[in-house]
Formats: sequence, structure tokens, C-alpha cells
Amino acid sequence: MPRPHLIVLAMVMANLLPLPANADNGQAGAYLAARQASIRNDFAEAAKWFDRVLVSDPTNPALLEGAVAAHLALGQITEAATIGRVLLTSGKSNQIASLAVLTANARSGDFDQILTDLAAGNTIGAVIDRLLAAWAKVGTGNMTAALADFDAIIATSGTGAFGNYHKALALASSGDFEGADRLLSTPDAAPALQLRPAVLALVQILSQLERNPDAIALIDRSFGTRLDPWMFDTRRRLVAGETLAFDTVRNATDGMAEVFFTLATALNDQADQTNVLLYVRAATALRPDHVEAQLMAAGILDK
Repeated sequence: MPRPHLIVLAMVMANLLPLPANADNGQAGAYLAARQASIRNDFAEAAKWFDRVLVSDPTNPALLEGAVAAHLALGQITEAATIGRVLLTSGKSNQIASLAVLTANARSGDFDQILTDLAAGNTIGAVIDRLLAAWAKVGTGNMTAALADFDAIIATSGTGAFGNYHKALALASSGDFEGADRLLSTPDAAPALQLRPAVLALVQILSQLERNPDAIALIDRSFGTRLDPWMFDTRRRLVAGETLAFDTVRNATDGMAEVFFTLATALNDQADQTNVLLYVRAATALRPDHVEAQLMAAGILDK
């Protein structure tokens, strides 16, 4: 079987993988090393070699995208966003660069910049853009506009479940637990309630509404009697009459993390695992304590 570095070299020789402009300055080896590391999913090596070759060819779009993807796959959001901004200044749309830059802006709370970038066409994907824009408006304090955006997503065929779930989270994060419960109690919410964070959100909402017995019944219905230690303790607290705080999504940044986790879950086992990993890394960058996202990242890396 041909070795990976020989395959890459053959592709270069056949002009299927063009060498960067600085190849005659001794950078061909670094470029080939970066490509080989990418093929092996060795993100640390890929980032190192892409960064090295970018020093002498700093505006090469293919090199910039490779570097952004490698750093993002490693969870290095600052580095990925810095390189991503260079790529986006070329005027070309690039989903990976947009993902890195938006994640960095969300982590710093710069929601106005997120809205500006989305309006300028720095897109990640049509549905995701709309969800992120809605959460950005939550972050700017414009809840009326945010809810209108969520309603438009709900009304669109094929995206209703996403809009329903995220609107409920937005309402609950603002203290409207009655409105959130109404949304999550409809048949439209059924797909979202296959996700553990969605079940936990509704459990906490029901507890806030002084409906602990309903919250306990939801846990039993969703997870049965074999509970993990964390969910077992949650059920114990409900039985004891404790009112659970709503912390599934505390703010707009958490909401965006849940958008990326929702997307990664929907794509898992259906898309290239590296692409799924990039969305999971965005989620964990925004919500480091998102246990499900951390476990998904670990599972992908294990593969």
C-alpha cells in the first residue's frame, strides 16, 4: 500500500495539490509535511508545519485554511481566529475561518461584531447563521428581534425543531420559564428532547415552575433507572424538594455553544469527523464545562 507522504508527493507532481508560491525557497518540505499531517489527522504537526510555511507565504488561501482548521481542531481558538481574520480579509468566504472568528468574538462577548460579520457574508451555514444571529441579538439585549428570528426559523420547513429548542432556551435564560415550558412541551420539541442537554433544560425549567414531580417523571422516562452519577444526584435533589437553578444556557455565549453542539450532534456519523470536531471545539471553547461536547470531542479524537 502506498505510504501517505508518497501519495501527497504524487499529487503535487501531478499538479493535483499545487505547491505554494514559496516552494522554490526551501518551503516545499514544510508544505508536504503539513499536508501529510493533515491526512493523518495529526493536528499538532499540521499546525506546526502550516505555521512555518505561512511565514514566507502569508496570504496563500489554501495554507491559511489548513492552518485555521488545524488550530481549531486542537481547540486553539485565538490562533485559529487570528489566521482566520487574515483569510477573510481577502474577501473570500470561508466557513472554517468564519467559524473560528465568530467563536473568538462570542467568547469575548463582541455580539455586535458577530452581527456585522454575518451581515457581510462571513457565513458558516444558512440555518446556523440564523440561529447565531438570533443569539447575538440576545447578547446585545435586543430580545424582541431575537425572538422574531427564532420564530422565522420555527416557521421554516425542516428547521422548526432547532428554532423551537433554541427559542425555549433563550426564554428560560431570561427567566420566562412558562414560555419555555410551553415550547418544549409541544410535539415539535420531540427531536430536541433526544439530546441530553435538552432534557436537562426542561428538568430545570419544570423545577423552577415548582413541578419537581414532573421533572422526576421526565428523567425516569428519558433515562430509565440506570442513571449516571450526575443525573442520579439531580434526581435525588428533586425528590428532596430542592429547586434546581436553570444553568443549561445562562447567556448568549452559552446559547451559541449549544448551537454548535446541536449541529455537531446532527452531523455526527453522517459527515467527515474532522468537520464535526471543529464544531465541537467551538462549543467547548464557549462552554468549557459542556460535558457532552467534551465527551464527543474525546470520542472523535479516539477514532
